[in-house]
Amino acid sequence: MQSLRPYLGTEITWTPEYVTVEGREVLVVEIGPPKSGDPIHFLLKDLFITKTVNTASGPVTKQHGYHHGTILIRRPGDTERADHHERQMLLRRARATGTRLHARVVADRPEIEAAPALEECWPGSPKVNASACWPPVTSRPPTSTSGNRAACCRLPPTVR
Repeated sequence: MQSLRPYLGTEITWTPEYVTVEGREVLVVEIGPPKSGDPIHFLLKDLFITKTVNTASGPVTKQHGYHHGTILIRRPGDTERADHHERQMLLRRARATGTRLHARVVADRPEIEAAPALEECWPGSPKVNASACWPPVTSRPPTSTSGNRAACCRLPPTVR
């Protein structure tokens, strides 16, 4: 693990894991995904890699050299030098503030408004709420001939 520090430095957080591939122990290094505001990381030391690739005509060995200061980027199935457009993207991400909006949408149960109780419409009543009546009540409605005040109360047109 200490042998990677000269190449990666100490700013990158990574997790090592050894796996067996074709009977050989291979080190797999997992680096977490970048976030807005993260700096661009460069190789801190020259790195030379020999890769053997299986082709239709048999295995082909390729050597790659990455020099101090190289910016590497992960592509599906491979790690390569960052091209101009990828370096521009890395610059934009490094300049970003890093603050993100975190929102959670929660469905709320709908509320059904109840019509005002009839006694709320009578001026002078202890429960008077004239704004709850339609149209607004300004005086006490007359009592019907049977003495039933409910016969005189008017509700909003949408409740009728």
